[in-house]
Amino acid sequence: FLSNHFWGRFEEIVFYSYAIQLSEPILFVVFLIWFVGIYNAVNLLDGLDSLAGGFMFLICIGLAAINSSSDFFQLNYVLSIILLGYLVYNQRPAKIFMGDAGSLLLGFYVSTLPLLFMDLVEPNSTILNMEPFIILVSFLIADTSRVFFTRLLSGKNPMNADTIHLHHLIMQKSGSYLATIAMVLSISLISTIFSIISFQNHFNINAMLLHLT
Repeated sequence: FLSNHFWGRFEEIVFYSYAIQLSEPILFVVFLIWFVGIYNAVNLLDGLDSLAGGFMFLICIGLAAINSSSDFFQLNYVLSIILLGYLVYNQRPAKIFMGDAGSLLLGFYVSTLPLLFMDLVEPNSTILNMEPFIILVSFLIADTSRVFFTRLLSGKNPMNADTIHLHHLIMQKSGSYLATIAMVLSISLISTIFSIISFQNHFNINAMLLHLT
């Protein structure tokens, strides 16, 4: 559905100071990896009460704060209110859980944010700006990539579940649920702030190198 709707809509992808032109078949493969990776990453983040919900709340409320006049930002505002209501009952000890159906839905929503932004905010643009959205999900990309390649190097199935995600490691070291939640959400809050800034001001090559590092 997404491929059919957006096929031929944009000619290049912008990432920091680079404009990348890709053929449509290669673009399809790139976005397939992006979608599958991101929506599974949110599912993997749902390992502690309030963690995935809190992460998504920060993303949605951050995007909603940019410009309230657009449907894109109003959509994020509505979702942030729903998530806030959910978090009231998902804090430890949790009374309700989102499960795979909830986490995969939220992951799919995050993965479609660049396309939603283009469709609702810049419908006439032929350029897809990925910079703010990659910054937004930096934690997901970093943690999931680290776990994926660690499993491969250890000779394990990269798709199997384990306890080597960052929130698991912090929990093991600190023994504190609150410290774990606070650290992960603090990292996410920093990413959200820089993502909001990048909507208004493109970062230069030095910022890109710092971010990738």
